[in-house]
Amino acid sequence: MAATRRGFSLLALVRWLFLAFMLAFTALPMIWMFSTSIKTEFASIQQPPVWIPAEPTIEQYTRLLSPADETGRAFLGYLRDRTALPAWERPNMIAKYMVTTGGTAMSRTRPASSGA
Repeated sequence: MAATRRGFSLLALVRWLFLAFMLAFTALPMIWMFSTSIKTEFASIQQPPVWIPAEPTIEQYTRLLSPADETGRAFLGYLRDRTALPAWERPNMIAKYMVTTGGTAMSRTRPASSGA
C-alpha cells in the first residue's frame, strides 16, 4: 500500500472555514446569553451593548434558585414536577439519544471493502 502525502487542499481550507463560521454562529449567541445573565438589569439594556460587564453579578441566579423568592419558588416547583416535560418532548428526546448514539457508532466503524 502506497503512503499518501497530505498537501494543501483548497477544499480542506473551505471546510475548515465553514466549520469555524458555524462554530461562531452557534457559540456567539450562547456566550451573549451568559454575558447578559451576569449583568445587572440596567446593564443588560444599555446602549451600546457591552460583551463583558464591568461589575458581574449572580443576582439573577440567586433569585431564580431561591425558594424564598416567588420566582424561585415557581422555577424550583417546575423542576420538581415530574410531569412538567410535555408529552410530545419525551419521544423527541429518545429519538435524539438514539440518533446520537447510532451516529457515533457508525462513525467509528469502517465499511467492508468492496474490492476483489
